[in-house]
Amino acid sequence: VIDTDNKRVIANHPVEGNAADVAVSPDLTRILVGLSGRDNIGLAVVNTFGRTHTVDLADGVGRTVDAVRISPNGRLVYVATSDADSGNLLVVDAAKGRVVREVPIASPIRDVVLSRDGALAYVAGFHPHWGGSVDVIDTAINEITAKVGIGGAPMQMALSADGARLYVADYEHVAVMCTEANSVIDTLTVTAEPSCVAISPDSTRLYIADH
Repeated sequence: VIDTDNKRVIANHPVEGNAADVAVSPDLTRILVGLSGRDNIGLAVVNTFGRTHTVDLADGVGRTVDAVRISPNGRLVYVATSDADSGNLLVVDAAKGRVVREVPIASPIRDVVLSRDGALAYVAGFHPHWGGSVDVIDTAINEITAKVGIGGAPMQMALSADGARLYVADYEHVAVMCTEANSVIDTLTVTAEPSCVAISPDSTRLYIADH
C-alpha cells in the first residue's frame, strides 16, 4: 500500500501464490488480489485490519488470472482466467466467497472493463486463429449479448466517463469502439506498439504506453 502524497510504502500484505491483479472495494474496506498457483486459482481478500483470507476459485493447472474487477456496489467480483485456448469470467459473491456463475469466453482474456453502473462487462480476448475481439456481457443474466471484432491483439481497455466510448490498445493502434452501436468507429495511430491505455476522469485525455 503506497501513500501517493508522500510517495512511500505504508503497509505490506503477503499473499499465497502469484499476485496477478488488484482491485479495491468501493467502500475502501477490502483489497482483492487475483492469485495464480501451480494447482489452483484464488482470490485473496485483505480487510481494513490487514487480515487476509483466500477463496479458492478453480483448478489452476495451465491457467492464468488475467483481471480482477469489482462491481460498483461491491457485491460481485469478476475474475478473468484463461488457458492457452479459451477463457472464463468467474462471477464471485464477495460476501459468501464463492463462485456463483462462470461465463465461457472463446478466446484467452486480455482485459475486463465494467460499465459505470455495472450493468455491462466488456471482455477483450485474443486468439491466434480468430484475432482480437471484445465480448459484451449483460451482468444481470451473465450472458454474452454482442461480440465486436477488433483485429490485431488487444492488450488493455479504457472506458470513457459517459460510457459511450471504449478505447482498446491493440498492438499497432488504439481502436475506438462505440458502446451504443457495438462497433469500431475509429482508430488512433500511435508511434509505437501500444501495451496499455488509461483515460482521465473527464475523458479529455487518453494516456497510452507502448512496449
